Amino acid sequence: MSCASLSCCLLLACAVWLPQAAGARWLFVLASPIPLLANLSAVRQALLQARGLIVRSQWPQLVFAPSLTLILLVAWWLWHGTFGAAQVVIATIIAALLQVGVNIVQLGRVRVNESVAQERDGASVMAALPFMWIGALYLVMSRVDLILLGTLKGASAAGIYAIAARAAEFVPFFLVAVNTAMGPKISRLFHMGEHEKLQRLATASARRLMWITLPLALLMIALAHPLIRFFYGERFLDGATALQILVVAQFFTIASGPVGIILNMTGHAGLSARALASGALLNVLLNILLIPRFSYTGAATATAISIACCNGLRWYWVRSHLRIKPSAFGA
Repeated sequence: MSCASLSCCLLLACAVWLPQAAGARWLFVLASPIPLLANLSAVRQALLQARGLIVRSQWPQLVFAPSLTLILLVAWWLWHGTFGAAQVVIATIIAALLQVGVNIVQLGRVRVNESVAQERDGASVMAALPFMWIGALYLVMSRVDLILLGTLKGASAAGIYAIAARAAEFVPFFLVAVNTAMGPKISRLFHMGEHEKLQRLATASARRLMWITLPLALLMIALAHPLIRFFYGERFLDGATALQILVVAQFFTIASGPVGIILNMTGHAGLSARALASGALLNVLLNILLIPRFSYTGAATATAISIACCNGLRWYWVRSHLRIKPSAFGA
């Protein structure tokens, strides 16, 4: 995971040579440590989650880091009367660095019993490689459309699309929260051979998530234009159609069920990584083909198709390898 993080850092730093980056090129260099810090924190969060400390593992990321970033920016604004993009990046880096420190302290206070220590000593580096690739490929899947749109259509187009892309990420919010809590349960049921209980857990969680998410998805699809106009103004209305397409894609992820976490927690992380690799490759190719002609809509369509492909593959492999029906429709 550290290798993948360092690769992402170097990739961001290379943006200094992109002519399309213009005045923002040094911001990429300044932001280059963020992927490494995020993954260092993620590793420690995963170790805490494996010990059943779900809330303790999440509050530094969900509460501490955002609050600290906001406090630093407010302090800068009170001191200078304004702040720019550089200050936002610096505040984010400081918060991320301190978040890693909090995670290290948390992990240090957890008593590691002998069985956990033995498991850790016997852990295979090769078994961890798929998770490294999953982290890197998630980053590609979530950012390649924005990067290519900015490269092919300019910073203004990327800014408009970024609003739609980030707004669509509200749809799977509950999925992320539920997956965090479900991971240890899925692993325990699988290794105990409790196939029926695992099936019930997958179906129940998928259906509840679908019904919880459906009102939000319908609201964002039906009111995409007025919502963007209200929060961001007329300049960003061109991204409304992209928002609708991305919301449909994210809802498809919910309806497919917790396929990713099931594969990851049952010894099939390699299959999950292969599905993400296929989706990422398709995302890059479709974005290159569709963005020049359809701009925001092309980028959103490319991402939506790649998300559907990725989740379709993971759904198929859960069905074929684990004989579990993971979707909200019992399929």
